[in-house]
Amino acid sequence: MMFLMKLPDPDRDVVRAVDSAAAWFEKNAIREGGFTNGGAIGRHVLRASADSPLWPRYSEIGTDRPIFGDRDKTIHNSIEEISAERRNGYAWFSNNPQDAMNYYVKWKEKLNARPKVGE
Repeated sequence: MMFLMKLPDPDRDVVRAVDSAAAWFEKNAIREGGFTNGGAIGRHVLRASADSPLWPRYSEIGTDRPIFGDRDKTIHNSIEEISAERRNGYAWFSNNPQDAMNYYVKWKEKLNARPKVGE
């Protein structure tokens, strides 16, 4: 997404791809919770308001549900289902896509301000 937004003169297909990526990030943002160290129980998802949205590292194709893998090569739908070593030793969630989403807003404004062909 960031690479495409850096193109100097994006065509219609590039714009559509970036818009689709932004829509996916918006749809899959986790806004109702955060990921935190939980003392004795280890890292887990909080069911409370988060300061900024989070996105899962991996999502199931077709459903977009977050998925989590354990060392035994099993896939789980909840982070609480995986071993403590994997739960605590891996970055399952990130707020990094927020940078791309912030840039996207500016990119769209700049794109919409461009003179249209024939104007």
